Amino acid sequence: MGMFVRQFFLKSVFLFIITSYYSVRVYSQERVCIEFSIGTSIPLPPFSQKDNDKAGAGFAKPGGLINLKILKRIRKEKFDLGLAIRGNINGFDSKPITETYEKNNPATYDDWDRKVEGWTVISLMPGIIYNSSLNKKTQLNAGLYLGASYAQSQKFTLTGNSVNGPYSSNVVFIQKRADAFALSTSLQTGFYFTLTSKLDFAINVDYFFLKPTFKNVETITYGITTGPGGTNTISIFHYEGKYNFVQNMNTLNLSAGLKLKL
Repeated sequence: MGMFVRQFFLKSVFLFIITSYYSVRVYSQERVCIEFSIGTSIPLPPFSQKDNDKAGAGFAKPGGLINLKILKRIRKEKFDLGLAIRGNINGFDSKPITETYEKNNPATYDDWDRKVEGWTVISLMPGIIYNSSLNKKTQLNAGLYLGASYAQSQKFTLTGNSVNGPYSSNVVFIQKRADAFALSTSLQTGFYFTLTSKLDFAINVDYFFLKPTFKNVETITYGITTGPGGTNTISIFHYEGKYNFVQNMNTLNLSAGLKLKL
């Protein structure tokens, strides 16, 4: 997860510099603002559901949000055209997977080794924003962004060990990461609080939605049971496969940051 955050940040900064330069050149005679914010990403049902019996359950956990915006004022200070580059990271709860396996098998797995990487989304989204001044220091804004997203599914390796008298069992579940592109939507609202003539403090709330289709997701399951002393093998199994699934990735996002007026 840490490596992804670093890679996403570097790519975002690169895109941010290019788009900022382009916007300033094209709209040099217009008012242009740059906003940067970070915050938390809260998954909503069915993305947040953790029941194996629920169709579309995503087992997602709260994560983080990074958001870069370029805004150009139009229509007599009431509207902005915007371009957002954003990244959402949400964790993955692997416990329902191991709990279901334990229910269906007599062995008791007291300790699981979990190597898990969660859901990630990078989006490029143009939008339009309406602004309303509440007073000289406070401004309310509401916007709609529509764009494209690159999404990555969860990735995990779960290893369980069980000892039952003279017998010991080992089982491993592996799912590899898959990626997909999808259209995405963001409904946003928030406030700007004037700090200086060039700088505002920003607070934002947004509902973010996309529904990618992940294809050829690789899974591997294998296990072994041995007898006394681990010298004789009682049973062994190994399964590999691929499957497709559609995931509703809807989140509620809370963020805060700064807006610079160029």
